[in-house]
Amino acid sequence: LSLIILIRLLKYNIKPIIKSQKILFIIIIVVFLFTLLYSPSVIYFKNNYDWEEKTWKLSNTPINIISFYSEMYNSFESYYTEKKLLENAKDIVVDWNILSTSSQYKNYVLVIGESARKDYFSTYGFPLQTTPFLDKTNGYINQGYISAAPGTYHSLLGSLYFKEKEKKIDYAYNIITLAKAAKIETIWLSNQGAIGKYDTIASRIGASADKQYFIKKAGYNTSGETDDLELLPLFQNELKKENPTDKTRLFVLHLMGSHQKFCSRLNEEEKKIIFINENLSCYASSILKTDAIIEKIIAQLQQQNEPYSLIYFSDHGLSHINKDDQEKVTLDYSGKFKQNYAVPFFKLSSDDSDRTVVNTQRSAMNFIYGFAQWLGIKSQRLGQSYDFFSEKNDNAIKVYNFEQMLPFNSLESDPIPYYLTK
Repeated sequence: LSLIILIRLLKYNIKPIIKSQKILFIIIIVVFLFTLLYSPSVIYFKNNYDWEEKTWKLSNTPINIISFYSEMYNSFESYYTEKKLLENAKDIVVDWNILSTSSQYKNYVLVIGESARKDYFSTYGFPLQTTPFLDKTNGYINQGYISAAPGTYHSLLGSLYFKEKEKKIDYAYNIITLAKAAKIETIWLSNQGAIGKYDTIASRIGASADKQYFIKKAGYNTSGETDDLELLPLFQNELKKENPTDKTRLFVLHLMGSHQKFCSRLNEEEKKIIFINENLSCYASSILKTDAIIEKIIAQLQQQNEPYSLIYFSDHGLSHINKDDQEKVTLDYSGKFKQNYAVPFFKLSSDDSDRTVVNTQRSAMNFIYGFAQWLGIKSQRLGQSYDFFSEKNDNAIKVYNFEQMLPFNSLESDPIPYYLTK
């Protein structure tokens, strides 16, 4: 509108209003600059979490012609930066100040799930049998585990990296460099992306492992659909390799799990659960598939005839949308509800003699302490006072909702819409 007015004034070029033209021109410039800079600035200052350095991005402006080229530049710059970091990750040496290592098991397996909220697991109360293996297996099951954030990037940033109080995250301090500092052999097996906007927070850790396999060579959403089952032959092959140094080994399997486009995670034979509509049936069936994958991993570990321990957790949950329409109701990302953060966590070990179910409120931001405790690592940097597997609740758990840190208990609830099944 301002541009049209300015053109009209210039067309008539009436001398008495030349002063008005200048004023209008100044106003237009001010409005343009305000529009250009306002959104990037608001987003920058609104994101007040302190996990990493904040970045002011011109690509957040609503002026499309500028945001388009800014995002293109940022993408190229980010790609080459992350590529270099991935290439150099394996050579990073970190001083964890290891005091002692007393690993109880020969093989440790960490399975990182994707988008699985706990209340769709029959072990956590879902009425249909989505976790038949876990339902009957001895081990440690926590009903109170709370993810750090409602999306993969910030969730794994908060749980797999170490952050000292009042300091930014140092990416060199993570679960893999901790295990390597304790002389544990590390193998990373991933069905998530190797490089991409939301992938490298995990793949950067994976790239620092002694061995790493990424089924997807690019981003999780640009590499086509690949099956989590493809990880199992890779895992078995590494598990069966000779271990002449008799090292303790850590395997990390990063699944696509129950990521959106739920039905694409399954073949037709795997679509076994019927619940409300096709999308939610596939989501529940994807939980069943994850349970089956864990059962196969345990079977492979048992065949190895060596002491083992496996931990599984999901990076985050999802929440329902279109809850009034039985055909359209499905699950999506959000930071508004408790179920976006309430995820399964369990530990299954070769010497488990009973089934321990606890409801201990535990923040995923403290996972790295539990990880060290699980592997039997004592580090001066981590301290020794915190017991991740105790029944003492973490106090005042906060989560990052994509914008700010909020008390978990302040969030609304998003129950499963069972009323649609009646």
